[in-house]
Amino acid sequence: MVVGERRALGACTLETNGERRRGSRLPQRPRRRPRRAEQSLVLAEANNGLAFSQKLSVTSNPKYQKPFLPLIPGVKVGQLNDTAALEGLVGEKTCAVIVEPIQGEGGINAADVEWLRALRKRCDEVGAVLIFDEIQCGLYRTGNLWAHSSVPADGHPDIVTTAKPLANGYPIGAVLMRDNIAEVMTAGTHGTTFGGSPLACALGYHVLSRLSDKAVVASLKETSDYLEKRLSLLTQWFPDNVGGKPWFDGSKSAMRDFAKAQDTWAATWPSDANDRAFRM
Repeated sequence: MVVGERRALGACTLETNGERRRGSRLPQRPRRRPRRAEQSLVLAEANNGLAFSQKLSVTSNPKYQKPFLPLIPGVKVGQLNDTAALEGLVGEKTCAVIVEPIQGEGGINAADVEWLRALRKRCDEVGAVLIFDEIQCGLYRTGNLWAHSSVPADGHPDIVTTAKPLANGYPIGAVLMRDNIAEVMTAGTHGTTFGGSPLACALGYHVLSRLSDKAVVASLKETSDYLEKRLSLLTQWFPDNVGGKPWFDGSKSAMRDFAKAQDTWAATWPSDANDRAFRM
């Protein structure tokens, strides 16, 4: 069965009480669809959550997985932007593909637009569900609502997950699904103790209202353009380019030594950004 029609995402939103609950049953949703599938695909350098054990199974970092082995079987690991490998990785037994449009802990690696479109096409061919994990890169952290907002519609996902910035620090998570995915999420399928609480939803509504205000969006774009131009000057002193998009950037290699020299290691260097990126 080919996955859904190409139309606006967000027919259904499931509110949860935080990031861990948001993703703890993420692999469950595609498996409930009426199609026999046994495998999921994640990407190297990805971090799709740390809660045991479904989220850990689709997070490719061995450091997080090792203490909790064995994990859920049937998870393949692919490489970001490797179009040639898609046919072999995504097949008839593939249940879902989970992608960060911009990898955070992996070192600010952005997915190519054409690769996302090819991935969407391959998922449609075999009936796999395409999931975008926008926990770190979504909600205007790239200057747009989603990191994939600028991608053509034929590169859009079936499911989007979001959490971290949604209520500006207060615990909340949300999963956006197309109709054909949401229809199998019947009552009781996903349990959450505090999900959809009035306080969390009120805060989320307020934050989204503020962020989506036209004046705020214009200010974001103006400031991010300036930030991107200034950050591009780093390439004069350091060998690798600045990666990512405005407000979700990373500079690599020698920036690590710079941070250590300035005694800002603990505050500014994320230990899990694949040991290569200085995230800002």
